[in-house]
Amino acid sequence: MLSEISKRTWIAGLLMILLVTACAPSPGPSASPTVEPSPVVQITQAQEPPEPPPALPSATPKIKPTTAPVPTLPPAVGPALAYLKSGDIWIVDKPETDPYPLTVAGDIKSFTWAPNAERLAAFNGRTLCFYYRDGSLRTACLELGLTDEQAQVDRRLVLSPDQRWAVIWNPATPPPDGEIGWIIVALDTTNAMYRILDPVDWGAVIPDIDEPGGFTGKPVFLPDGRLVGAISHRSTCTTEGCSYQLYVFDFQDRQFSPFNPSSETLPPGSVSDGTALEISSDGRLLAEYGTLFEDCEAYSTNVAIFDLESMTGTSDSLADENVTGIDFQPESKQAVISRSKGCRNPTAQNWAITCGLVSDQELLPIQLWTPKAEPRLDLVPGITPAWSPDGKWIVFESCLSQEGDDAWQPDGSTAPMLFLLDPSSQVIKAIDQGELPQWQPPT
Repeated sequence: MLSEISKRTWIAGLLMILLVTACAPSPGPSASPTVEPSPVVQITQAQEPPEPPPALPSATPKIKPTTAPVPTLPPAVGPALAYLKSGDIWIVDKPETDPYPLTVAGDIKSFTWAPNAERLAAFNGRTLCFYYRDGSLRTACLELGLTDEQAQVDRRLVLSPDQRWAVIWNPATPPPDGEIGWIIVALDTTNAMYRILDPVDWGAVIPDIDEPGGFTGKPVFLPDGRLVGAISHRSTCTTEGCSYQLYVFDFQDRQFSPFNPSSETLPPGSVSDGTALEISSDGRLLAEYGTLFEDCEAYSTNVAIFDLESMTGTSDSLADENVTGIDFQPESKQAVISRSKGCRNPTAQNWAITCGLVSDQELLPIQLWTPKAEPRLDLVPGITPAWSPDGKWIVFESCLSQEGDDAWQPDGSTAPMLFLLDPSSQVIKAIDQGELPQWQPPT
């Protein structure tokens, strides 16, 4: 038998259990125990909401500048070559590699390399855009405000060594009345723009002429940043050609002044005949040249060459030659020249016109030429020859075909293409259909 104390302890414990049970809430009919799953955390890269494109005129492509850093590409093995094809810039990283498109714009009309080779400037008739070597556009394009008619004019590009200025120029010589010769654009935050129709209005004093009617030729930037161009006046033009002189444009004063003061004087008469200007890729030599015609059987090209390092000049006259292009081999005075006949026989079959390479020229073989030296070495017919920065290749445009191991021959049934020529071995390599080839500047 339990003791009296044990009975009382047992009864108290039983009463406590009954009391707790009676006070507990009754579970619902579906109150089976459940386990809540742990939340899943998805790691994603933080993204900002897309920004609207900048408010630009309707004629300007709506391009949002790339704000994220773009990885730097390794330098091209080189020598890299750029050219225009179907409205886009294409690149060949070195002569042994295949070409590839840098842009997908489809409307580019002309372009040029930046002097540091990090980007290329492109012009589509209305806007100026800058493409980097990875194909990216990191700034909005510049709208130039040209009319529909002005946007159809053929123009070329050149950039200053410090990339502070761009000049978009009209290669027609002389251009039709009322057409813009140069469009000078500041590439800083001001975006200042100077449209030069008549250089006389911009301070160009042409000897013995004090009336409107001036026009600009090709501009080039010298290594020191000066902008030099060949300028003429319509009153000096005859059936033989126009008389040109070199002027330098001052960006601060917005004025033209003669390029050849006493410290830079070339031989007399050597800077009066040439509309075309070329500067060697190493920045040493500046050549001005142009052809004077008496008739179809009597013409000559006068070439003035100025050494920017020694501040000396020389000139040469190539009798019975119509030189259409000159480019100097780096670290050398040897040049490659393209040529055509002074007059074309309208009844003769012309392969270069048939294939669409030129509109009204009878082309002659490209030649290797050293000023004041003879003979000149014939290569193959073509246009726009240019030396590679390493001096090992010449790029040119032509319509050529080859059967087996035979030599390349002009062929009017083929499309215009770009070719590479090794002058030492005379080996020719076809690159691609394209135009306006430009080698990447040496850096």
